[in-house]
Amino acid sequence: MQTNTDIHKELFTLKPLFITLSLWIIIFFAVPAANNFLPEIPRHFSYFFTSLFLVVLSLSVVAGFSKLYLHRNFYLLICAVFMAMNFAAAKPLILRTNTISDCSKIPGAVILLTLAQTNEPAFHSAQTIELCNHIFFAVENFLTENFPEKAAGILLLSISQLGIAAGLGLWIGNGVDKAGHLIPVALVAALADAWSVSAGATSLIIRSSVIHHFLLRFPLIGKVPTEIPFLIGMADFLFFGLFYRASERFSLGLRKNTLLMGISFVFAIGTAIFFKVGIPVLPFMSVLFIAANWKHITLTKEETTQLGIFLLIAAAAAAAFTFFLHPQ
Repeated sequence: MQTNTDIHKELFTLKPLFITLSLWIIIFFAVPAANNFLPEIPRHFSYFFTSLFLVVLSLSVVAGFSKLYLHRNFYLLICAVFMAMNFAAAKPLILRTNTISDCSKIPGAVILLTLAQTNEPAFHSAQTIELCNHIFFAVENFLTENFPEKAAGILLLSISQLGIAAGLGLWIGNGVDKAGHLIPVALVAALADAWSVSAGATSLIIRSSVIHHFLLRFPLIGKVPTEIPFLIGMADFLFFGLFYRASERFSLGLRKNTLLMGISFVFAIGTAIFFKVGIPVLPFMSVLFIAANWKHITLTKEETTQLGIFLLIAAAAAAAFTFFLHPQ
């Protein structure tokens, strides 16, 4: 079994990280140029292939960070540096999003104010609200198209998110005391992600400009309208880093687990695109990881009892918070 001490004796190397990060950046800028030579494909296929490209490239970058073989606290420092970079890179994008949203509300507000001043019954009608919404989205689309985001800013933000995910994930992965402790980590991650996507933080984030901090973006592949959509959450790559390092430290089979975690991304992405709903990645990743390594990760009876109590408390807290967010 490989321990932290064993890993730290490995040669420090920047080569894997340099290669994977360079490929990520090159392909990010190459896709829009290559689209001119690619055939037109359905939009859902474009999203699927783009997401797969993003996953492969991003998992490689996180794995590249792991090959630095730094002391655990250095990975936390990496996370802090990229977090500062994330806030700096997201600031202009958030400002642009908020400004466009505020400007788009003006025409609808004028309509409502005019109807209110004239005491028109239409002020209270559903048709008026529908009209205001239609105008809002029309103005928003117009401003978005005519004041495009800078690709370099989006790239910088996505790289910062990968740095945060790798730094924090590898820091946690280096701190796991025994292989059995991966079971509660995996279960908590799966349940938290499922709750967050269905009724928690994620459902609020995707409707807010703070989405820039948490979701990675990548240019769509194929002859489709030029855009760089939000695709995959940063937390999914964080837990990949955690399980990747744990697989290495506890000799659980690095290639096997990397393949299974990659499959979890493919399955979640394919399901989400087919059913047109948000599907969390971590439940698939956690279940596959635990199932594949069950013989090597065990808990004592006391630890199992503590885990059960913790999950019950977490479920109660999630239910209470969900009711607070969505009282209806």
